[in-house]
Amino acid sequence: MHNKENIYRAFLQLIREKVLNLQTILGDLRESASNETKSTAGDKHETALAMLQIEQENTRRQLADAMEQLGVMEKLDYGHGGERVGKGSLVGTDRGMFLLAAAVGKIKVPGNRINEGSKIAEETKFGTSSKIEEEAKFKEGSYVAVQTIISISPQSPLGKALTGKRVGDKVEVNKLEYRIISVE
Repeated sequence: MHNKENIYRAFLQLIREKVLNLQTILGDLRESASNETKSTAGDKHETALAMLQIEQENTRRQLADAMEQLGVMEKLDYGHGGERVGKGSLVGTDRGMFLLAAAVGKIKVPGNRINEGSKIAEETKFGTSSKIEEEAKFKEGSYVAVQTIISISPQSPLGKALTGKRVGDKVEVNKLEYRIISVE
């Protein structure tokens, strides 16, 4: 089992950092545009100013998207636990782990400690353990599996397919089959 609350908080932190980064970029672009208005280089000046305005608009759009994602995550009931997949569920499949929340991206979290010399340690060490993306990090006589968790939107094709399903169910999206292993 994963600590779902820590996973949720890691995704929140990821979005908050993205928001801060975009706000900084937008401030820098505004400052550059302000400096450009002081220039009188003619056509070059107009072109540079237009490019800065386009970049500002793109950054504003990205910031609005990130703020929307943050709002979704902050309202999320990550305590959702049950037999069926729903918004806020952490879903383990034979193709990876997914948090059904907002399309935020992915994070890597430490998994279980695996004793050196065990069959699973050797399989993980050589990258054959499963289709779930794992890496092995050697630490004090054992390996610590690192697993990637992807936050997806319930409105995405995979999110829609998983919603309402339970452990053991299979769904197919884009000709790929996903077997549900766990629901938290």
